[in-house]
Amino acid sequence: MKKIFIFVSLLTFLFTVEIQANNYVWIHGLNDDSYCWKVYNEAFTAGIGTKVDYSCRYYTLPQIANSVWYGNYLSNKPNMILIGHSLGGLVARELDATHAGNIKGIITIGTPHQGAPIETQLANGGVRQLAGKVYDKVTKSIKCSIVCRGGILGAPVGAVTWIGATILANSLKEKALDNVMGSMESRNQPCEGDIKPGSTYMNTIASRKVNVPILCFAAQEDRWALARLAYCSDSAHHANLQRDASLNATGTYDQAGYNMMQAAVTTGYVLGSIHAGIAGALIGGGWWNPYMWYLSGLNGVASYNWFSTSYYLENGLDYDHAVLVGDCGYEQRTVCYTKYICDNTALPYEPLGRQNIAAVPDCNINTSSTVTECHNVIVSVPVGNDGIVSTYTQLLDKTKGTNVIWGTSIIKGVNHMEEFNHYKTRAEFDKVINGDGTYPPIFKK
Repeated sequence: MKKIFIFVSLLTFLFTVEIQANNYVWIHGLNDDSYCWKVYNEAFTAGIGTKVDYSCRYYTLPQIANSVWYGNYLSNKPNMILIGHSLGGLVARELDATHAGNIKGIITIGTPHQGAPIETQLANGGVRQLAGKVYDKVTKSIKCSIVCRGGILGAPVGAVTWIGATILANSLKEKALDNVMGSMESRNQPCEGDIKPGSTYMNTIASRKVNVPILCFAAQEDRWALARLAYCSDSAHHANLQRDASLNATGTYDQAGYNMMQAAVTTGYVLGSIHAGIAGALIGGGWWNPYMWYLSGLNGVASYNWFSTSYYLENGLDYDHAVLVGDCGYEQRTVCYTKYICDNTALPYEPLGRQNIAAVPDCNINTSSTVTECHNVIVSVPVGNDGIVSTYTQLLDKTKGTNVIWGTSIIKGVNHMEEFNHYKTRAEFDKVINGDGTYPPIFKK
């Protein structure tokens, strides 16, 4: 009898442990589907994980949360750990506000907790303007190169060539840029309006506390995030990322996007150098011939355009993209000013000593004295983003709950569309779900 009692007690204990085990619910992001979390669900929560599906098309965020709750029978699952990517993280927070009793914890990654400025930019055409800016710079450089060739036959042929190149460029723009942007632009879905900064919904959750422990991961892409994101957003590439666990084992799946940008920058500098060389050779070989000066000028313009385009792609594009996604922060920098003293008269302060002393009457540059002063100033700078959401907004304000937890560090080199299949994010989820002591045990299976 005693052995039977012990056996029954052991079964009861094991059954109780099973009942109290975590149920993991994987929630995808905007315009995605349940395949988003296929790789991680199979790797970490096979048998105890649920990949939910929902439509963003006609619904507000609270309505989406309702459909997730009732459509996936979540009321039958106690001790749920909700895991949300992007918009899915906000869905998880909405479920916490309405069904906290069944929810044990939340994990988010790439979630715009303070709203997504990119949605505002998509609605007002800001993203299209940026894409158009890049396109126009490249096509202008190409047209300049074409006109240089036409210039050999004279200005009329050059003008005709320019018109032809313009028609071709506009045709390509209509077929390429417009089609691509059309797939990215706002679909006017109610939930997209909800996540715009300053919306009624975002103002509502701004004052809402989180009832359960919430672990927030923030990802940040390296250089040329827009190109990397675009590569991973391609329908075929995106589908591959969702289905193949080994595809991004080294984190280089989006390298093709980076390589494309690097090739464009290098090509621009090479072509700019070629045109500059031709311009110099034309002057050197026929300085007495006005027509050579004309051709040299055309090549000089082409050279300038290629250098300008490459410089923008290399140094300006990332900043403009950062502005679009609301990736702005502030830091203190030291800026030094130099004051020149000429005949006991102080010139106005200018950053970095850019005064033109020679333009000051009776000022001898050789005998003038200088005084340098440095001041601390606050400047706006990009702070990092994953291509869609800025780093700082992926981290929920710690005042929004008694147990808001941030990932131990920013996950670097990961864009928004590979956060559900990248070796770095995989490593963090492994620490959380399988547990190695890095994160609270409440999330461990």
